[in-house]
This record gives sequence, structure tokens and C-alpha cells, in this order.
Amino acid sequence: FYISAGGLRLGEADVFRADAPQYEERQELVQTKDGTTIIKYIYIDVTCHVTMDTTRAGVLSSITDSHTMRVSGTAVVARAPRQSRAKLLRVENIGLDSQLNLLFVIQQAELTFHPV
Repeated sequence: FYISAGGLRLGEADVFRADAPQYEERQELVQTKDGTTIIKYIYIDVTCHVTMDTTRAGVLSSITDSHTMRVSGTAVVARAPRQSRAKLLRVENIGLDSQLNLLFVIQQAELTFHPV
């Protein structure tokens, strides 16, 4: 995933473990000209390697700041008409088990994970 907040790219996350069960929060049926698209919102709780992009004097640094952290949120998954598989669109409503979470809450920045 790549991580964004407020339209800015902040880093990347790689899921390496899912210990907690995932469950569907809700489902929407969206009518399109091709048929009905099914959108599901699934609660997830996973452990990720998170690498934040860092800057030094306003220039993107090659130094990576990597952490292992628990990430929870809502995965938005859609299955288009005549498709056999659903596609992950994004993970929203992100919560981190890190002090970084407090920083984003104070700045009122909503984190979103996007599939790469």
C-alpha cells in the first residue's frame, strides 16, 4: 500500500500478518449502466511494516524510517458487474498503535492506504 493524508504521499505499508478476524460492516449496491456493482466495507486489523517517507532540508531523503505496527481500518472492496473477483479500492478510517496516530488526530489528517 502507499499511505496518503490530505492528498500527500506519506509512505508505504506492507501487511505481513492478520491475527484478528475480519468482518463485514456494511454493503452497498450501486446501479451502473453495466449492471449492479457491489461495494463492501470490511473491518480489518493487521500488522504491517510501515515505512514513512522522510525529508531532510526539504528534499526527500534516502533514509527510511521503518516501523512494525498494528493497523486497523475499513477496507473498501468492490465487485463490478460480470466480474468474478472483487478489487480492493482503499483502506480508510485508519488507526495506528503508534504515537504517529496521535499526530494525525491532532492535525485532523485522515490517513488512507491505497493498493500499489
